[in-house]
Parts: sequence; C-alpha cells; structure tokens
Amino acid sequence: MPVTDEILLDELVIDPEFESVIPPLAQMEIDQLRQNILEDQEVYHPIVIWGRTILDGHKRYKILKENPQIPFRTRRLEFSDKYEAIAWICKNQIGRRNLSDAQLTILMGRRLDAEKKSHGGDRRSAERISTPQNEALKKDSHSTATMIAEEMGVSRATVERSGEYVKALDIAKEHDPNIERDILAGAITPSKKDVIQISKVPKEEVPQRVQQLREQKSPPSKKNTGSTINSISARMAEDKPPATESDMLVSLQGAVKMLIRTFDTTFKHYPDLLKKAEHRTKIKEILNELKKYLNIIEEGEST
Repeated sequence: MPVTDEILLDELVIDPEFESVIPPLAQMEIDQLRQNILEDQEVYHPIVIWGRTILDGHKRYKILKENPQIPFRTRRLEFSDKYEAIAWICKNQIGRRNLSDAQLTILMGRRLDAEKKSHGGDRRSAERISTPQNEALKKDSHSTATMIAEEMGVSRATVERSGEYVKALDIAKEHDPNIERDILAGAITPSKKDVIQISKVPKEEVPQRVQQLREQKSPPSKKNTGSTINSISARMAEDKPPATESDMLVSLQGAVKMLIRTFDTTFKHYPDLLKKAEHRTKIKEILNELKKYLNIIEEGEST
C-alpha cells in the first residue's frame, strides 16, 4: 500500500460535509482524470488533508482506492476548526475552477458563513443577545463580507447576497436534501431571486416553493460542453505549488501532459478547428505564444 508522509491510503477519510461543498465534476472530467492516472501510473497533484480528512482530491482518492498500486502524495494543512477548513475548501475551489454562476454563488455564500462561524459570529441567534452584541456581530459580518469581496473583485452586496442564498438553500434542504447538490451539478437552474425567496415566505409555503425550484431547468448547450472540455486541465490544477523543487518538476511534467491531452480532446470534439483557415490561424497564434515562452526559458539557460 503506498505511503506518503507516513499515511496509508486506507487511513485517509472523506467527510461528507466537506465533500458536499465541492461542485461535482462532469462525468467526462471524471473519466478523463481516471484515464490520465491509469496511463501515467502516477497522481501529479497531492491530496490535501487536514489531519487525515480529505479537503481536496476526493475523486483522486476514489480512483486510488480502485488502483492502490499507484503512488500518491499528500499536502497537510492546519486549521483551528472545521469552519476554517470549509472556508479554505470554498476559496480553493473558487480560485482553481471554471464555475457556473450558481456554483460561484454557493461557494461564496458557504465561505462567508464558514468565515463568520470560525471567527465566533452567528453562534447564537440575534434574539438571545443584547443590542450592542448584535451590532458587533453585524459589523463583523460586514467586515468578513468586505474581505471576501476585495479578494474576489466583487461588491460586498454580492457576497452578502450569496450568504442569503445559502441560508435559503439550507431551509430548502430540510424538505429536499439533494437540492443543493443538483444545483451545483447544473441539473436544475433556479433563479437567485426564487431561491432567496424561500427564506421569506411562510413555513407552510416552503414545500411548494422548493418543488417550483426543481421545475426550473435549462437544456445543455454546446457552448457549455466546449467550456467543460477546455477547463479539464484547470479544474485539476492545484492552487499552490508543492513544497519541494522535485515536486515542482513532477507538477510541471504533469502540466505538459495535461496541456497535450486538452489539445487532443478539443480537436477530437471540434475537428473543424483544424480544417477551417480562420481557426488554424488562431491556433497558430496560440502556439506561437507558447513557443515565445519556451524561447525565453531556453535563452535564460544559455546565458
């Protein structure tokens, strides 16, 4: 059994709460990831853990469980509590993946909620605390939302609205436990307004409103399919480099292989890109950018 940092594969743990925060990969992406790992007989990006609990790399872990002969690495992180860990998961996903509007909204909202809970906010209801304490919590909530907004380049109102969105989702999940999962997967596409409204209607109306959310679906588009193909590599990337120079060389090698596979997958699904003159011209421009970068590195080596 492979060992990394003296941790056996069987000792790693999946926390359903942590895993549920992460937007699911499309089946095509899962298949591509499995194919890459089996072909290379190596996992290029480490499984990120807190203690022995997986924070990032759940799909890699499951593929490794089926193929325990393949070596793997881990990257340890330390947090003060589970809310700080959830906040990191959200931030990591936002920073490394191409996300739908709903996925981004949920991740922002979950991060805002986790950040506040990690800092001690929202642990008691407003009815049970005095006005000065309530005002202090509101101020802390605003500062947390402002911090997230500045990091992401959005308004504080956008972040706070995402917080309202996930609070409404939590109410909806009491009647439909799988609704957040299905929104993250794109199986249903309710409007933000309709989701947030769940938290504002009388309790007896909630079940009907939740059912109405399930009726809002959008058909898959070719544009979205292309976006998925082009983002396969980005979704598998790590937000921070491994710790050692040797690890970085392995990571770079994996990145090159992933780039080649991305080109192969794209041309397989969109063969006209190589047939039409206007597309070939653009492809040459893209490849020339890569050539220029490689020339800079080679020139640096020769000086």
